[in-house]
Amino acid sequence: MTDRGLHDSLQIRDDTSKAQGVFALVQKLVFFIRQQEDRVTLSMKGRLMSACNEVGEYQQAITLGTDAFPPTRRTFGEHDPTTLSMMRCLVRAFTGVGQYDKAIALGKEALSLTRTAVGNEQGVTAGTMCVLANALYAGGNLVDAIK
Repeated sequence: MTDRGLHDSLQIRDDTSKAQGVFALVQKLVFFIRQQEDRVTLSMKGRLMSACNEVGEYQQAITLGTDAFPPTRRTFGEHDPTTLSMMRCLVRAFTGVGQYDKAIALGKEALSLTRTAVGNEQGVTAGTMCVLANALYAGGNLVDAIK
C-alpha cells in the first residue's frame, strides 16, 4: 500500500462506523509502525490515536501516544499542528481512562502552546479549551471547567 493510499484510508470522519473500520486497521498496523519515527509515520500515529479515541479504545491511544509523542515533539516542534493535535488526543485518552491529573496537566500545556502558536481567536484553540474543560469536568473540577 502506498503512503498516499494508506493516508487516504485513514481519513477519519464523524461517522462512528468509519472510525470503527479505521480502528480495525489500527490493530493491524500498530506493530509495524511502532518503531518508525519519520514525519509521515508520526503523523499517521496521530491519526490512529484519534481513531482509537473515536471508538473508545483509550488505552490503545495512550499506548500509541506514549511511543509517538516524544519523537513527534522533537521532529515537528512543540508549536506544530501535528504535535498539538497529538497532545489533544492524549488528553482525551487520559480522560477516557480516568487519569485526570495527567489529562489536565497535558491539556493546560497544550492550551498554552496552542495560544502561543495561533492565538485565542482560532478554532483549534477553542477545541483545545474544550478538551481541557472535559478533563477538568470529568476530574470533578467544575469551577475551572467553566472558566
